Amino acid sequence: MAALLRHSKKMGDVVDCGIYINEAASAGPFNMILTVTFKDAAAMEPNETKYKALNTELRKYLEESKQKSIVGSYEEFRTFWGEGNFRRVEWKSK
Repeated sequence: MAALLRHSKKMGDVVDCGIYINEAASAGPFNMILTVTFKDAAAMEPNETKYKALNTELRKYLEESKQKSIVGSYEEFRTFWGEGNFRRVEWKSK
């Protein structure tokens, strides 16, 4: 994940990322949120050229045998509860 975000930042599409943990006793259906802040809405759109460049870069970090085995167990270690597109709102006092 870190390599993915590092390379996405180099490509200029990702500005920031974060991990938020819900420490409330009644956390609800999930307790962790991973966030990615894109430079603009266009950076979130599918782009085959950028996707291929990103995959080529990421494969440098893993041996070929691990590339194939990691995909098979991907869903075993996490559960997706949904996806959202959030905007940050800031209030400025006069």
